[in-house]
Amino acid sequence: MITGELKNKVDKLWEMFWTGGLTNPLDVIEQITYLMFIRDLDNTNFIDDILSDDWNELQPENDDLANYKKKVIYYILQHQEIPAIANLKTNIPLTPDDLRSLENILWNRLGTKEQYETQYMNTQLEELIRSIVGLNIKAANDAFSVFQNNERLLS
Repeated sequence: MITGELKNKVDKLWEMFWTGGLTNPLDVIEQITYLMFIRDLDNTNFIDDILSDDWNELQPENDDLANYKKKVIYYILQHQEIPAIANLKTNIPLTPDDLRSLENILWNRLGTKEQYETQYMNTQLEELIRSIVGLNIKAANDAFSVFQNNERLLS
């Protein structure tokens, strides 16, 4: 038998469901289960360990190829405001200065050109960056709109 404060809480909960229109005990149990699930979701930590802020991107011991790839992905995702990266994300053509900036980042700051070539083989810088950051939805819609206007669509 439930007594005291716990009984009062249960009675109050039953009264809330009853006044809300739920009189079937199975429906009430279902609703309580749902509320507990939502509370657990609210308390769950969804931080990505790979991209967490405490990862040291420039530690000398992180210079092997597996970590080079992680450093590249981490750096690109964390620095999307860099003009060359922002241009790729918004589908703006790169200038020679943008390409030099990307080369400096990938071949000097994060590793070497040899590491890049070993890890990514013949992948062009623009293709790699775009595969990491994706394409802004507005830029994709604009490009598709231009395509639709310039192409004769078959009916």
